[in-house]
Amino acid sequence: MKNILLLTDFSKASKNAMNYAMQLFIDNVCNIYLLHVTDFSTFLVDDLSSAESLASKIISNEKTDNKLKKIVTKLKSDFDTKNFTFNTITKYDHFIKVINELVDSKEIDLIVMGSNGITGAEEIVFGSNTINVVRKVKCTTLVIPEHYEFTKPKEVLIPLAQNDSIASNSFIEAKVFLEAFLDKLHFLRINSDKESSETKKDKEHLIHLLNDKRYVYSKINNVPLHYAVSTYTQLNNVNLITLITHEETIFERLFYSSEKTKLSNYNLLPLLVFHSK
Repeated sequence: MKNILLLTDFSKASKNAMNYAMQLFIDNVCNIYLLHVTDFSTFLVDDLSSAESLASKIISNEKTDNKLKKIVTKLKSDFDTKNFTFNTITKYDHFIKVINELVDSKEIDLIVMGSNGITGAEEIVFGSNTINVVRKVKCTTLVIPEHYEFTKPKEVLIPLAQNDSIASNSFIEAKVFLEAFLDKLHFLRINSDKESSETKKDKEHLIHLLNDKRYVYSKINNVPLHYAVSTYTQLNNVNLITLITHEETIFERLFYSSEKTKLSNYNLLPLLVFHSK
């Protein structure tokens, strides 16, 4: 049984992410937790202490609960949800604090959230909530772009930066997670120089871990990570990008480089993030 946390701000992006999750896990028995958080940081201290403000928040909380229940009704109407048990949660607290607490208390296996993708003149790749969840919550997270239409992730790209290891426990966890729908794994090793020893190690590990040979292994030298990933996804039929993050994370290198805001194809694909263990 999977415990899945769906984050919603009632936007189109979050609704699309929920729809994606319903279709992806249709054959799995799941506990689904729908969470909406109103962050304390949006209130002044005086607001939090006044009786009038407290009453308004109680009313607002009831309205939010009703919205979440309507979402559940809509999901049950649109999808086959016989394998799903739904729970709705409304919180007034700090966004990341609430999520971390629920991940622990509900033993969450996966967080699912939407992303607006690149928007406006500033070309923001991911919103601040998405970035904070990936950075600060040590739980596997699936991020779905707002306009992405569901396609079963049969072909998955795993970019490998320097020091990323296919032999890690996180990679094995990712393999197990993906096996239910996977046809082919694409590995893209991005080397900073031609003499890297990682390629040989990769091939040895792949023979041991993926003896069914449902994978493609490619390497590229001296090309910026974000550019290599973007180009690869445009040239290959990839449905999902999977990242395994570290302290100095590949996520940061993909989305926090000086060139991160350039429009590229990987911003249009779902992103599945595992944390190194």
